[in-house]
This record gives sequence, structure tokens and C-alpha cells, in this order.
Amino acid sequence: LLLLAKMTNITSLSLMGNNLKDNDAETLSKMTQLKILVLTSNQITENGIKELAKLKNLETIYLTSNRIMDKGASIITKL
Repeated sequence: LLLLAKMTNITSLSLMGNNLKDNDAETLSKMTQLKILVLTSNQITENGIKELAKLKNLETIYLTSNRIMDKGASIITKL
């Protein structure tokens, strides 16, 4: 994942079912050109969502089957 984060021109990325956690979301937040991000079936929580909220170019994100509770849902709606 660290190598991917260095590829700053990537606009679309699917990492479905990779057991990603909040620290991985922090790494992904450095990929500032991302427009589409698929993180279905991982272990991301509200803390990871806060990191992903830094992605200002993000247009579409898929987060089903993660560990997001009500607090995280409110963060998502602000994206």
C-alpha cells in the first residue's frame, strides 16, 4: 500500500477485501487525485473515515461491510 500511495496520479482504486484498517486509510489519504475509491469488505472504522475525508477530489466511495457505526456515517455524508 505504501508503494501505491506514492502513485499520486491514480484517480480510481479498488482494494476490496484486503483487510485494510484505519492506518491504511491514512496512507490512502495521501493519494490526493483519487476520484473513485472502493474499500468494500475491509476493517475501516470512523477513524479511517476521518482520514479519507481529506481526499478533496473524491467523488465516489464504497464502504459497505466495514466497521463503520453511526458516528462514521455522519462523517461520510459530509464527503
